[in-house]
Formats: sequence, C-alpha cells, structure tokens
Amino acid sequence: FSERSKGVKNSPDYAEIMDAIRKGEKKYRKRFLISKGAAFYMLPVKEIAYFFSENRVTTAVTFSNQNHVVDFPLEILEEELNPETFFRA
Repeated sequence: FSERSKGVKNSPDYAEIMDAIRKGEKKYRKRFLISKGAAFYMLPVKEIAYFFSENRVTTAVTFSNQNHVVDFPLEILEEELNPETFFRA
C-alpha cells in the first residue's frame, strides 16, 4: 500500500494555500455545472464567449453559439470570472 500511495496527494498542500493567501491571489471560476433535462455536465469557462441576462435569467453563450442557462446573476459572475477574460459592458 505504501508503494502505491507514494506521489499521491491525499490532503491539500497547506503551504501552497497559505502562500496564495499571502500573495493575495484570487482563484477564478473555471467551469459551470449545467443541467440539461435530467442530466448535468460541466461547461468550461474557456468555451464561453459571453453572458447576458434577460428577465432575470442569465445565459452563457459559447463560441459555437450554444446557449446555456447559468444559476448566477451577472453581479456574481463579475466577481467569480477573471477580469482579464470577461468584463461587464
């Protein structure tokens, strides 16, 4: 067992976490959980071209022009997405 577990991380690297906190690095959302009927799947942020909100429903539009409803208002997305990639117009 000890042979197999070498190199496998079972717990987070606390030194790395503390270093990130000290540096003030912000981690941004990398994917969204999308529901389609009874199924769920992950939508990577890198596939999203833009978001829009209409009648209190927020939609993510992919580069392939597919629409996906997301469960967050634009105000929350503005905080959770990398401002170098997304901005609010």
